[in-house]
Amino acid sequence: MSDINHVTISGALTHEPRVVSGPENDGWRMTVLSIASHERRRAGKDQRFMDYVTFADAKCYEGVGEYCAKILHKGDSVLIEGTLKTSHWKIPTGRRMSKLVIMADSVRFLAHPKPKVEVAATAEVAADQPV
Repeated sequence: MSDINHVTISGALTHEPRVVSGPENDGWRMTVLSIASHERRRAGKDQRFMDYVTFADAKCYEGVGEYCAKILHKGDSVLIEGTLKTSHWKIPTGRRMSKLVIMADSVRFLAHPKPKVEVAATAEVAADQPV
């Protein structure tokens, strides 16, 4: 039997989307989305509500990533579906580091984000019309 590796998370972007390309990505262009997901649950002896925040990075490739990089901004709400992958690297001291990363299959915008590039609207006004 195959294991199930599926994650769905919603939250707000904590940074502007970051586009990465180069040999470490096997030549693929990738966009990294950093999100904060808020949760409220009862905790402690008195069962008061407590707020918890989970931070996660999601990697988006090709069309999904390019579109997210063009449209999304810090603070925008998204819902991300994908799989978990462990990312490994070494720091300058030689110590090996790792963290879980979401490999995004889909990104849904939970609000209507504004494009990063403003399109100038032009209107023609006839000479005999008041402005």
